[in-house]
Amino acid sequence: MSANLGRRRCLAGRGAYTQAGMVGHLLVVDDAAPIRTRLRQILEEAGYRVSEAENGAVALDLLDEPGIDMLLVDVNMPVVGGLEFIERARQQPDYRDTPIFVLTAESRPEVVQRCRELGVTAWLVKPIKPEVLLRGLARVLAA
Repeated sequence: MSANLGRRRCLAGRGAYTQAGMVGHLLVVDDAAPIRTRLRQILEEAGYRVSEAENGAVALDLLDEPGIDMLLVDVNMPVVGGLEFIERARQQPDYRDTPIFVLTAESRPEVVQRCRELGVTAWLVKPIKPEVLLRGLARVLAA
């Protein structure tokens, strides 16, 4: 199940894309190593460049990497959780308009509402279906 949270992003000038596939650099933020590994496999097989972080604190440090085009973020993580990470990322000029997909088992209405307020692009419920994820990424990165 996925939900578009109502905010499309323009990626003009961000990152390097190939002509054929509009491939971008994605940052995966999830505390579960098996999920990060599986997402990396899916995304790299589709041609994306992937960086990963096990929590929001590590991810905040990685935001200094040039050309991150999209964030894929879990909500429930230790140290710095997903919502706090998203809020802090949005405070950085380079990430105010970066597309963010939330990938989570979380479904409480107040969490979904907070994601809307933070400008989250889409909400995907775990377990993630690779074809749904890749279709959503392609649609947003091509916008």
